[in-house]
Amino acid sequence: MAAGLGAWAVVVFATTLATVAYGQNCKPVDSQALKYFQLEIVFGGEEFKTWQDGTNCCTWDGVTCDGNGNVESLNIIARDVPAARPQGDPYLVGTALGDLVGLKNLTMLNVAYNGQIPPAWGGLASLEVLNLDGCNVVGPIPEELCRLGNLNTLILKGNFISGSAPDCLSTMALSSLDLSGNQLSGPVPSIP
Repeated sequence: MAAGLGAWAVVVFATTLATVAYGQNCKPVDSQALKYFQLEIVFGGEEFKTWQDGTNCCTWDGVTCDGNGNVESLNIIARDVPAARPQGDPYLVGTALGDLVGLKNLTMLNVAYNGQIPPAWGGLASLEVLNLDGCNVVGPIPEELCRLGNLNTLILKGNFISGSAPDCLSTMALSSLDLSGNQLSGPVPSIP
């Protein structure tokens, strides 16, 4: 009986140690949002190999969680530059990421995003950094992004964004704004 109790104590200790090392378990709604997003990305190579069903999303590559299991940072850097401009009608990609209520940093570099920025991202009240550098983003910049009161960095360079940049960007408290390398028409707002 004592040997069995000792083995049980080792399992409890190892589980506790893993929780401390990796933080809380990922909230199910956050895990589901990330899995939906993964399915929408055209290029799903090495960057997503740790994103396995039934595992704690707080341990996935590019994902960082706070102490409560909320995803607070998503950093995906693709090794290969994505393909040429997507053809056909633009569509929304990553709408499910709007469910990540604790998200503070959304950074994707050279990821074949191949879609429009969803207006739902305007509800990410905690978001401080939005960086979609070279990700084949198409369509306009949604005005809903101007509702992001905590946003201080907006980098959308090297994409296929079209239309005019929302005027409201100039009223935001941005410390960094880079919209270069797109197909914008009209003036680009300046930041104070």
